[in-house]
Amino acid sequence: MSKRRRFIPEEKAKIVLELLSGEHTIAELTAKYDVNANQLEKWGKEFINNADVAFGKENSKET
Repeated sequence: MSKRRRFIPEEKAKIVLELLSGEHTIAELTAKYDVNANQLEKWGKEFINNADVAFGKENSKET
């Protein structure tokens, strides 16, 4: 039985950004990073649904 692999948030973001770039298919990324396609799709949806957090007041550094 294999151990479950854990990805840190930075790794997940990097993988999702590769997916969203359109340069790689889900199949290519699942093979490259040894992650399940359903999990990758879930991370992508979570990333998109929380994109507004990047532009929240806490992160704003406008002058």
